[in-house]
Amino acid sequence: MNKKELMATLEIPSTVFKELMEQGMPSKDNLGKEFNLEEVTNWRNEQSAPILNYFKLGKSYDNVTISDKFKCSIQSKIRRSHATNSLVLFLDHFDSPYHDYWRRGKLLFSGMGLNKDQKISKAPNKTLANSQKNKVEIHLFERLSQEETGQYIYSGRMELLNSPKRVKEGEHFIFRFKLKPVDM
Repeated sequence: MNKKELMATLEIPSTVFKELMEQGMPSKDNLGKEFNLEEVTNWRNEQSAPILNYFKLGKSYDNVTISDKFKCSIQSKIRRSHATNSLVLFLDHFDSPYHDYWRRGKLLFSGMGLNKDQKISKAPNKTLANSQKNKVEIHLFERLSQEETGQYIYSGRMELLNSPKRVKEGEHFIFRFKLKPVDM
């Protein structure tokens, strides 16, 4: 695939593409014009492995540590990191306006957007919906204690099971993503 196709598939802007090339992203022609998606995905996963190996299932982490290690924003329930090829999801069982929940071992996770109908065509909903295509790794952190604000348990890697469903919740339409744990 060519540069433009790779950028579209991975949903990365030109600035991120340039950074990845400077870091040694493999190209078929060594000129950054032709790429093998599997080779690029494997390379990105190898680059992020040391950071991602830091997190242990069931262990508690604070928000700042999570953001620092994943190189993502410190706020939002869905956080994209191009540096670690990750999508970090946060599930707060106590202080969240979103209605996210587990059912029969599957996580039903609401998309982003509270004030009007959610859009699937905009990040981060688009990134999550296209996670199988864009090869982003999904990681889940859950707040399981009402007393420990800002502390999240690492619940592991997640996988999107199917296309999100558009459902009416309150006055607005939202997207509900069905995910399953990978690390169990």
